[in-house]
Amino acid sequence: MRVKGIISYDGSHYYGFQIQENKISIQKLLQDAISKIMNKETKIFASGRTDRGVHALNQVIHFDIDEYRDLNKMCYALNKLLPNDIFVKSLQEVDLSFHARYSATKKHYRYLISRKRNPFLANYSLFYFYNFNEELVKKGMNLFLGEHNFINFCSNKEKEEYIRTIYEFNLSYNDDEIVFDIIGSGFKRYMVRMIIGTILALNNKQIDLSYIEERLNGKYKTTLYNAPSQGLYLVEVSYD
Repeated sequence: MRVKGIISYDGSHYYGFQIQENKISIQKLLQDAISKIMNKETKIFASGRTDRGVHALNQVIHFDIDEYRDLNKMCYALNKLLPNDIFVKSLQEVDLSFHARYSATKKHYRYLISRKRNPFLANYSLFYFYNFNEELVKKGMNLFLGEHNFINFCSNKEKEEYIRTIYEFNLSYNDDEIVFDIIGSGFKRYMVRMIIGTILALNNKQIDLSYIEERLNGKYKTTLYNAPSQGLYLVEVSYD
């Protein structure tokens, strides 16, 4: 029986989603809780790894169990075992062909920027005091739309595929917050943070539009700009 789970979490106090030796991770706590309920070691698979300090509104996982379980009761039991900053929103049975990572077709990330310093938001948004040039920022954002080689906007430089498609890249405002929403076919490690960091560097006049254009062709060095993790949220994972 394959089970799909929707998980939300506050990543402030964890060393990312993925299990790391001698460090507290979200995956470890989830696996331990599921294994305790099943009385058997159970491995979970996620749609992707979020880094230290990154949050998720709707992370997707899957895991296999050998016996039927009432998934509503299991969801309740998991939330009793998990800390308050990790919440299992739902569990449902899915076809054995479903894979949380490889079946995903789109991912939606959000980055929050606060225009007013607020100690209660220090772990949940980036405080940014520079003047904001919306016209210039939108020009930079538009350069990322479509299919590109993002090798210069991620941390891994292994022999992997770096071609990704950005379907939407939107800017909005919510009271004293600037909100970036980016939807793409997939994202490499640090990719969203490097894109946002580069956009902010453009706004700060540290770079110009040609800096982005040159790096999107895959022939130049990795961008020097990486936005802090606390403003980043995994909003949704889509499966068509």
